[in-house]
Amino acid sequence: AIEEQYVMEEYDTTLDLFNDYLEMVIQFGYATLFSCSFTLAPLMAYVNNYVELRVDAWKICTQSRRPLPGGAEDIGTWQSVLELMS
Repeated sequence: AIEEQYVMEEYDTTLDLFNDYLEMVIQFGYATLFSCSFTLAPLMAYVNNYVELRVDAWKICTQSRRPLPGGAEDIGTWQSVLELMS
């Protein structure tokens, strides 16, 4: 098991995590900004986010090495971006 994970590609916690957050924040922006004109947007965003969460979990668990755990106080600047959009 350890040997199999060693040969897998490394999960870059700065770039890959940034792209995962960016994708979710863009989705949140579309859902909040267009929910007035398209009332199904939040429901479709929810379904998309559920699928995206499962795909990201599969990607981290099976396609890359286990990332080293690191503590975090909060989600950082993404909190300000989400507050600005909502």
